[in-house]
Amino acid sequence: MPLKVSKSLRKKSADLGKATAKFEPCFGIDVQSALTTAAANQFRDLEHTLKAGFGVIGKLFRALDNDNCLKLAWGECLQQLRERGLQRTEQLETLWQRDIDRDHDGNVCLAEFLDLVYLWGAFQLGSYLDLFRGHVERTGAVVATMEALQEAFKTYSSGCNRLLHQEQVECFLQKQLPGVDASVVPLFFPKSEPIRFRQFLVLIFATLGGDLKALNVTPPPKQSLPERVGEL
Repeated sequence: MPLKVSKSLRKKSADLGKATAKFEPCFGIDVQSALTTAAANQFRDLEHTLKAGFGVIGKLFRALDNDNCLKLAWGECLQQLRERGLQRTEQLETLWQRDIDRDHDGNVCLAEFLDLVYLWGAFQLGSYLDLFRGHVERTGAVVATMEALQEAFKTYSSGCNRLLHQEQVECFLQKQLPGVDASVVPLFFPKSEPIRFRQFLVLIFATLGGDLKALNVTPPPKQSLPERVGEL
């Protein structure tokens, strides 16, 4: 279901933009700069909004990752989510088993956490404001990010099949995010098969400068000097 940023939330976020708590860069995203700019513009600047939204989600993942191993044990993650306002535990458990735990290892990686945060709003598992401990501007960035990407996915996908092909993703980037790194897009289409929304989230995070290793995306092999010279 669509996620909307209310006018009051936009206004509060703009008012708080200058007072945003300082963040260190996270998973390749300069959260502080993006969040300050996005909030000041009431989340109407798409690139800064997406950077802010993904950066805030990354910061939450870091906060929950106590041993800094880039994975959250599901049981521990579930407990911490309860402390952050999870209201529908059984439904989240079902979603975890059916949709989120892609590799069935019982741990939440960053890519799966992006999916979890999306589903938190889509299935109303709890309040985003509670999840982000009452921080209005951080909440606004995440809600605006999910809202914008859902709309983009719906607009550019083929009919009602809820899938995006590589050329459709590239069209979206060219029209709405011309400043991002589109060179990573082919990494998400190794067999030219279309992707679902969960993969689209990870792809967009990567184009914004997100850490490919943390996102479990295999970067292209580096060319040797002779190979590069041969192309000249």
